[in-house]
Formats: sequence, C-alpha cells, structure tokens
Amino acid sequence: MAASKKAFILTRLADAFFLMGVLITGSAAGGFDFSVLNSPAAAAALNHTVGVGLLAVNLLSLTTLAIYMGAWGKSAMFPFHVWLPDAMEGPTPVSSLIHSATMVVAGVFLTARLYPLFSASEHTLRVVEATGAFTALFAAAIACTQTDLKRILAFSTLSQLGLMMASLGAGGFSASMFHIFTHAFFKCLLFLSAGVIIHAIHSNDIRDAGGLRKLLPRTYWTSLIALLAIAGVFPFAGYWSKEEILQGALARGHYAAFAGGMATSALTAFYMSRYFFLAFHGKRQPATAAAHGHPPHEGWLMTLPLLVLAVPSALAGWLAEGLFGREMAPWSPGAPVEAAYESHGSIWVPSIATAAALIGIGISMYWYSVKGNRPGYPGRTQPGWYVALARKFWIDEIWMWLAKGVGAKAIAAPMNWIERRVVNGAFDLASGILKRLAFAQSLGHSGQVQWYIAVALAGLFILAAATGLGS
Repeated sequence: MAASKKAFILTRLADAFFLMGVLITGSAAGGFDFSVLNSPAAAAALNHTVGVGLLAVNLLSLTTLAIYMGAWGKSAMFPFHVWLPDAMEGPTPVSSLIHSATMVVAGVFLTARLYPLFSASEHTLRVVEATGAFTALFAAAIACTQTDLKRILAFSTLSQLGLMMASLGAGGFSASMFHIFTHAFFKCLLFLSAGVIIHAIHSNDIRDAGGLRKLLPRTYWTSLIALLAIAGVFPFAGYWSKEEILQGALARGHYAAFAGGMATSALTAFYMSRYFFLAFHGKRQPATAAAHGHPPHEGWLMTLPLLVLAVPSALAGWLAEGLFGREMAPWSPGAPVEAAYESHGSIWVPSIATAAALIGIGISMYWYSVKGNRPGYPGRTQPGWYVALARKFWIDEIWMWLAKGVGAKAIAAPMNWIERRVVNGAFDLASGILKRLAFAQSLGHSGQVQWYIAVALAGLFILAAATGLGS
C-alpha cells in the first residue's frame, strides 16, 4: 500500500508538469499529433521569450522541460527514483515485465518520440543528459551495497534507464533505442532468475543465498549469460548497445556522459557479479537449508522462460546491430540518415569498456567467491560511505519529511482548513439562510381557507391603493 501511494504521488507530481507542457505546446503548434509537435513550425512558434514572474525564459525550453518532467518521473530519474525500488514488492514475473521492457522505459520512449522537438532546445537536452548520467552512476553505486535481491535489480534498472536518457541527451537517439531493445531481454531474464532463487531459499535477502550453483544449474547458467550481457562483455547483447552509447557520446564531444557511462559500466559489472557470486557460489546458508525441510530446487515451468530469454540475451545485440546503427534526422521523424560516427571507428572505446567490465567482475569474484566475504549490515562497524550507500543517502527519508512536513502540514492542512471553514462554511451559510426563508414562507401556509381569503383581500386592497396613489 505504501509503495503504491509513493508511486502514485511522485508520478502524478511529474505528470502535472507534463500536462502543462503538452497543453502549451499543442496550443502553440496547432495540434497534438506527433507530426505536428515534431515539426519545425512548432519549434519556431515556441522559440521566443516570455515572462514568468520576474524571470524572462524561452518558451521552447520551458515547455520541453515541462514535458520532460513527465518522462523524468515515469522513468524514475533522480530524485524521483525512490518509487521504483519500492514497486518491487510485486511478484517477480510482474517486475520482469513492467520494470524491464514496458512501463519504466515509457519515459525514455516519450523523450525519444519527441526528440525532434527536444533537439531544438539545447538547454533541454543538457538537462536530459545530466539527469540521465547522474542517475546511472548514482543508482549503480547504491546497487553495490543492497542485500535485497529485487532491490539490486531495481537499482540496476534505474542505472540502465539513466544510460538511455544520457544517450538521448548526448544526441544518441538510435543508441538509446538499441539499449532499450537489448535491456528488455537480459533484465527480464534477471528478474525471473531472481524469482527462482527466492522460491528456492524462501527469502529475498541475498545473505540467505549461497552455494546454489549445483542445486539450480539451469538458473545458474542463464543468470551467467544475463550477467555477461548487462556487464557489456563481448559478444553478449549489452556489449553492442553500450558500445553505441559510449562511442556516440565521445564522438559528439559529450565527455561527461562518456566518463559517467564508462564508470557505470564498471560498477554494473561489479554489483551484478556480486549478486551472482553471493547467490550461486560460496557455502550454502544453513538457516535457509533447513528452514523448509526440502532442498532448493528448480522446475521446468520456472526455468523454461529463462532458457528462452537466454538466447536473445546472448545474440540479440549482434543480430540487431544493423537495425540501430543509423541516426535519426532532426526534423524528419523516422527518416534515417548516415550516422555521425562510425560505430567501430574507435576500437579502444569498446576495449576499455570491456576491460572495465572484466575488472569489475574480477574484483567481485575475488572478494565474494575466492575470499568468501558476505555483505554486512550497515551498522556502526561499517564505514560512513558504506552506510550512506546502503541507506540510499537517506533520499527516501527526505521525501517522507517533505511529504509529511511540507506537504501535509504546510500545504494540505491549510487547504483542509480553507475547505472546511471557508468553502463548506459558505455553503452552510447559504443553505441556512434558504432554510430560514423557507420556514418564514411556510408560516403563511396554514391550510385555513379563511386565512387565504383574508390575505387575498388584503392584497387586493393594497393593489387598489397603490394604483389609486399612482393615478
């Protein structure tokens, strides 16, 4: 219930700005069809300065940023990211569908669908790039300390969505769409494999897992494929789309997005390897082993979808690279032109990215598999940076304080008083006056004929007197 409230409130807050931006843009453009909104005429009609209070702002930048706010909330970019990890309360098949390939990427797709309009505003693209790159790195760092199986994958989704947004902001339309395509396969596979692990150990805590490699062999090998895909190791699916993102950002001079993407790739390899080695290697945890009277197991009904998804997770990037290797013309939606860079023009970029991924995997293997370390609780014995990452920098608590302190007390409470005392009071006053008037009028309706005749005669005398006086 709390998770659904958080998602509803945060996405509705973003949607309010989105609605405002769409209405202003559609009114200025003369329609709400995408072909109209993405036309040069729409950008020209919006590209002028307006006054907003004491500020003078460009209307095109203002409206595109307002529209982007809707995508910002829907795809859970920082600081609206807090609703997505809590939404993992649902079953893993639901998470697998809506948090890998459908719902959360809707914000990225919206930004891409209106990319011709967004590309007319350089300021908006810089905001898209900055929020995406920061979210990618921020979420990847937090995922390195989480212990809930699904929350690790939730922050992984946040990080990958950030990469997609950063690519759009850096001009990589096709690269972003390519990563949406490949991400759908390996993230769906990861969520379903997490469901098998949870079913096997009857716990979401990764500290309750361990030593499952021989007990869950099909889940083990398919999870390994998904790990290599999301880490960007050649030739798995994630390698090809991440290469497009990094190459494009570097070729267009977006060095911050390139550096953030490279760091995110290394962290992704580390935290997903951590997830993998903690779950499948090491010693089997005795508390979980004896908790339910039967050993962990996997069935074909659960693992058959894993085997099916493992194929595109391994091959989809290589097979589909030609479909996403061309960029979109800014003012011709859907019309491809020659890419601004050669995908394989700089061999050192994918080489360094792959090396970073392998280093991340190697460090995780040494720390969690060879040495057998287990994640601890973020208590006083942990360093401050670890506690901050494990507690997600207390962003959830800040939002809760804003909701209860500012939202409830500073906004909702006064509005509630105005509604009860002013609005409802005005209605109560009006209805009270009407009731008293009706009661006064009802006194003349006694039901006695003599009274009615007397009142009628009195009225005639008054009318005659008034007529005589008037003449």
